[in-house]
Amino acid sequence: MTTAASPAPTSAMPLAPGLPLVGSLLPMIRDSEGFLAAQAARLGPCFRVKVLNQSLVVLAGPTAAQVMAENSGEVTAWRVWEGIIKEFGGRQVLTMLEGPDHLAYRAAARAGFAKSRVLEGLPQVAALTRGPWTAPPPARC
Repeated sequence: MTTAASPAPTSAMPLAPGLPLVGSLLPMIRDSEGFLAAQAARLGPCFRVKVLNQSLVVLAGPTAAQVMAENSGEVTAWRVWEGIIKEFGGRQVLTMLEGPDHLAYRAAARAGFAKSRVLEGLPQVAALTRGPWTAPPPARC
């Protein structure tokens, strides 16, 4: 009989360097992609990053990409996006949905992004853009 190994606790994963209280906030703001790539090269494909009061697990490299591509439900788009979308006052976006819901949402949104629809709105965009440039400057007191 074979049993699956228990996952390692996140505290056993290497931790990217950071400052007290803010963690890796500053390098993440400056160049998050560069910082994460450097940490993956230094710490390996699985490590933690602390940013303020959050501890994030980073999975990097081709194996992580393959796992996400072959994901059988362990990681869902809903789980990844829900907190971000709620933070901005939304309920759901296309990237959160999977399967039939995703297809239905895409079909409903497709008409708004059709070439004919974009061309239809160009005169309004042009007028809005020209407005501030052609209006007389405000009077100075």
